[in-house]
This record gives sequence, C-alpha cells and structure tokens, in this order.
Amino acid sequence: MIQSKKTVLMVFNKDIKRDQLSIEQTKYLGFILDSKYTDEHHLVKGKQGAFASLSKLNFLGINTNYLCPFMKGQLFKIFIRPTLYYGMENVYLHKYKLNQIKRLDGNILKKIFMVPTRCRSTSLKLALNITPVNEHIALIKLEFYRRLMKNRYTNLIIEETKSITLEKDLKSEIFKLLEYYDDPLLQSQLSLSERIEAVRYIIKANINAEKTCNDEYENVKEVLHFKNREEIPTKLFDLIKFKF
Repeated sequence: MIQSKKTVLMVFNKDIKRDQLSIEQTKYLGFILDSKYTDEHHLVKGKQGAFASLSKLNFLGINTNYLCPFMKGQLFKIFIRPTLYYGMENVYLHKYKLNQIKRLDGNILKKIFMVPTRCRSTSLKLALNITPVNEHIALIKLEFYRRLMKNRYTNLIIEETKSITLEKDLKSEIFKLLEYYDDPLLQSQLSLSERIEAVRYIIKANINAEKTCNDEYENVKEVLHFKNREEIPTKLFDLIKFKF
C-alpha cells in the first residue's frame, strides 16, 4: 500500500507534466539518484563522507607522527575508504571520474602521512596492504555481482536480462573484467560464479606479485618501521616523490 503523504514521486522524463511537488534527487538503498540519472551527487557525497571521516579521526592523532604508521593504514582502510566507495558497485565510472577518485584516495593517504601531494602513493599502499584503486573497485563490483547471483530473486533477473545489451550496466563491466584477466586458470572455470572467483583470486595474486623484487616497496616498508617517527614524512617523500 502506498502512503500518498509520505511517498515522493520523482520524474526522470521532463516531458511528463505533473502538478505534484517535484524534487531534483532522492536516495534509494543508500544510492543517490537525480532527475538527470547521473552519479555526480553520489560521488560528491562519497568525497564529503571521506573528509568527514578523516576529520573525526583527528582526535586519534591520525595527522600526527605519534600514531603508528600501520595503524594509520588500518584506520584509512576501515573508516575512510568505506565512506568514499559506498555504493560504488552501482556507479559506472568514466576515466575522468575514476582518475578523480584515484587522486582523492591518494591525496588523503598522503595527508595522513604528512607528505606533499606531488608524489606517488603506489608503493606506500603496497607497504600498508592497501589495495590500489582500480583493483579495489573491480573487487567491489565482482563481489556485488557474485552476491546478486547467490540470491534467488536477483539471479532470476540476471538470467532474464542476459540478452539485453547495454553499454554502461554492471553486467557489461563484469564481462569486460572477465575478458581483461585472460588467464589459464580463468579459462578452466565453467560457471560464471567460478570465473568471478577466479578473477578475484588473480587480482589479489597480481597485487602480491608487485611486491616481489620491488626495491621501492621494500624501502618504504623499512621507513614505516622507523622508531623515530619524526623522520618518516621526510624519508617517505624522498622515496616516492616524482623524479623528473
């Protein structure tokens, strides 16, 4: 039963004329939809949430040298990233927006470690066991699709819409990921669920492989173990700054 006083109607087609009160955006299951059917409002909320989480962690000294570097990494993973990437499994990210998120993700981490933004964060993330942005988003989407397949109702919807081809839907993104990670292990799997699990395993294995014979990663990890934490920001910047 629809309660007319509480129900908010949203018009996606501006050609439809109604005398009722119209709104520009609404939230459904945590995802913000606007009348133009864009993701901009949701991404903005994610950025604001990430900065709000960072400011709330200031009382723990996350922006100082007193807190253990690895504890800073854990707080980043547990409190900041979930707010930044909340609902990201439903967002189709163009290259420009993806680069914006990568820049924001890296800059927040650099701010926590008090190093200038004009440096790379790749080795720092590896040393802190923080998944790179591209891989993190891929894992989020793969896990979400796998959960949809395990649910009887949503799996029926997936089966019904298999023949419908859209350019920017979740299904097309998942199959692009499956094609991108062309691996013998992946080819040997039969069901879609098994192929998704194989891709998730490959992504994690590739991240661990980046640590092998990586001198910069080893040096950054060594710096993070310094007993004199006052030296860490300077030493880190010397290692990860852009070299021209």
